[in-house]
Amino acid sequence: EAMQDSAAWGSVRVVPDARQITDLMVRGKILYSDGEELQLHITAVDSRGYVWLDREYEGNASRYAYSATTRSTYDPFQAVYNTIANDLLQLQEELREEDRENVRLVTELLFARSFSPHAFDGYLGQNRKKQYVVLRLPAEEDPMLERVRSIRERDQLFIDTLQEYYVTFDAQMDGP
Repeated sequence: EAMQDSAAWGSVRVVPDARQITDLMVRGKILYSDGEELQLHITAVDSRGYVWLDREYEGNASRYAYSATTRSTYDPFQAVYNTIANDLLQLQEELREEDRENVRLVTELLFARSFSPHAFDGYLGQNRKKQYVVLRLPAEEDPMLERVRSIRERDQLFIDTLQEYYVTFDAQMDGP
């Protein structure tokens, strides 16, 4: 929600696992949480395999964080989430435009290859660090690419539907 609220990321989605092909995958692991203190380990890796973020964050809830009026408005650890979102935004802004476009292109080619490995296998390679590099581009009017783009749009609509379920689940869990 902190990333979505910043309006700097386009669609931000919660997905059940890392198999989803996306421009930037942000993962978090709760290292410690007792309601007063929160420690997280956050990693963010783009579709090319470049690690943007790999660090720990921690925060303490205010003594007023769980009062009835505050709880319904703010998450006790919202400052931690905002810090993570701000760090990611700063890293995004440091990217050259060429690298931003490359991330989107690699994402599209990875998605295409997941549906048709034979047709899209030669477009991407990997360097020694196992990061993806674009070797060549398909023609813009390639019929197979057009079909894959259509599939990707439907896939994103499906994920958006799942997202609504996550939002509903989160709202139902807020009370408990």
